[in-house]
Amino acid sequence: MLNNNHPRASSHHSCPYSEIIVDYSYKQALGTLPTLQHPLTLATFVYDSHTTWEGPEDHLPFLAALNNVWPGKLAFTAELCTTGQLSFLDVLVNLSENAPTYELYQKQTHSGMYLQFSAHCTIQVKLNIITSEAIRQNLVDA
Repeated sequence: MLNNNHPRASSHHSCPYSEIIVDYSYKQALGTLPTLQHPLTLATFVYDSHTTWEGPEDHLPFLAALNNVWPGKLAFTAELCTTGQLSFLDVLVNLSENAPTYELYQKQTHSGMYLQFSAHCTIQVKLNIITSEAIRQNLVDA
């Protein structure tokens, strides 16, 4: 899993910009590497991604290439799955021999508050947060 350390990543205004910048960064990094060094899978959401690699250190050239796209301005990190579990977008993915299972994952510090309803956002943004959380919970419960 890779994510950026951009200080404004939590602002609702920065998400579209973060997504554009991070997607651009992935494309630039992949363009500098031979196809054999590309991830087996790459799934992105705003400024998070989930990648699958053949070997335990195969991500290192990709991570180095990502960090060369915006040197000193944007840093990418890797969180490796070593215990058979990995959290991704508030979902804990449990990898087993049969099939992966999913459960809702939230840190102990999670307040459950994403946006004050009186915040200066359109009503659609506020409703989409509620809808997204309901969909995520239904997927995890399935």
